[in-house]
Amino acid sequence: FSSPSSLSSSSYSTSSSPPSSSYSSSSSSSSSSHRRQPSTGFQPFDRSALASAHTDAASASAAFAALPKDVAVVDFSLSARLAPFVSGGDGEQIEYVHRCSLHPYSEVLSSERPGGALVTSSHVYVIMWSDAHDGYRVACHAKYDGIRRVVAGLFFQFVRVEFSSGPAFTLLSRDHGRAHALYEALRSAAGTALRSELGIDAMFKHALKEATRNMSLEVLSSRPANACLQGYMMAFVDCGARCLDPAFKGYFSAHTKKLASTFQPRSVIVTSDKCFVCKEDYSYWPSVMRASAPSSAQFRVEMQNEIEDVLAAEVDSNEPCSLWVLFEDGSTWAMAFETESGKKRFLKVLSRAWLDHYQAELTVLEKNEGL
Repeated sequence: FSSPSSLSSSSYSTSSSPPSSSYSSSSSSSSSSHRRQPSTGFQPFDRSALASAHTDAASASAAFAALPKDVAVVDFSLSARLAPFVSGGDGEQIEYVHRCSLHPYSEVLSSERPGGALVTSSHVYVIMWSDAHDGYRVACHAKYDGIRRVVAGLFFQFVRVEFSSGPAFTLLSRDHGRAHALYEALRSAAGTALRSELGIDAMFKHALKEATRNMSLEVLSSRPANACLQGYMMAFVDCGARCLDPAFKGYFSAHTKKLASTFQPRSVIVTSDKCFVCKEDYSYWPSVMRASAPSSAQFRVEMQNEIEDVLAAEVDSNEPCSLWVLFEDGSTWAMAFETESGKKRFLKVLSRAWLDHYQAELTVLEKNEGL
């Protein structure tokens, strides 16, 4: 198993009603000269102009639910519609909106629900779907000095935000680009509010070393010594008869919301000689800087196959985020990714491992085309 420093990065680069609960602490949130400048056309969030706007909790929930993707440097119209979520005063500006699945730290994995985050000039707000209210509500919010830690999962598939006085939440975008953008938005806003690079470096962590160590022990310990990690990412995998989990109730993108109930969130790992589908425990892991590591495994293998047994991959132009991996024994892994770029990234990793083994290109078929 290769050391973290030798892992290839090419496959992962990117680039109203008051809140129901609060864990805010006191902090100065005035702007400073090094704040990222908004793009052309940005209008500051002026609460005096909200008198004629529909700013009830239901309309804010609907506005959040209607967002097709993450939004950076939020304009006045969207700020007005999201105003019921925000409680920081007239000078507060919404700067970034992130939609994803949300999982409360230490709860069972089936507790995952649609949610996200609002990053503002002075606070971060964690938004979560409420079955009781049939809409989105603020689950927690805090000023930036009320954040204990922000931890990025392996290769930025998710971000966990831990508050000093309150719970922690894992925001699962299951997409490198979107999770990385949230991480950077939080880091930029916190840096401006706190004016302390030293404090920011201590607050923001990446779980690379811990996760790759656990992967080595729990997934790759039986593999040859020269087996190395080629890729890791989160996806939805059709677990079929193996699936004993409750139906997934988290966030689906437009491409994945029609998946059958047998599709479950899983982590897919590709090494130089094998591919794995694992159930990852992101309820307790990463344990970064916590007093003691969880007793449960971070990765539990549910399916595995040799790279040399991969027959072909199938894609479907009508389902741009879906992929099928065909094996020589007749089995098929059906997978769906949150974004088309995620699917392409996985296909690139699998093709590279196959090329290294056979010195030939992996066959990629259009679905129903046949071999």
